[in-house]
Amino acid sequence: MAAESEHRLYTRFPVPIPVAVIAPALSNLPLIPEDICASGLQLTISKEPDLNREVECSIRIHKDVFEGISAVPVWGRVFEDDPPTWIMGLKFELPEDKRGQLEKSLRQALG
Repeated sequence: MAAESEHRLYTRFPVPIPVAVIAPALSNLPLIPEDICASGLQLTISKEPDLNREVECSIRIHKDVFEGISAVPVWGRVFEDDPPTWIMGLKFELPEDKRGQLEKSLRQALG
């Protein structure tokens, strides 16, 4: 079976520097993703995600801010902590020019 990375269209970057995600529908606090690419990200939240319900978010990568990004939670998995947390994947719905700008920013900051 092929490795998961072979199925990705964009390079996925681990997040060794601060990348902040503002998504009021998911959390009142800024979120720090586990990893990120130009097509989406993975993060941990404190409430169960509403899969397939579009949310709006902003992403800050160093000094670059990408606002008004539409994203869809496409998967979620609960951790039976006390209280429980969920790890989830968000897929970005972006026009290709904005996706290209995001990819460029990720490469400059993380690549």
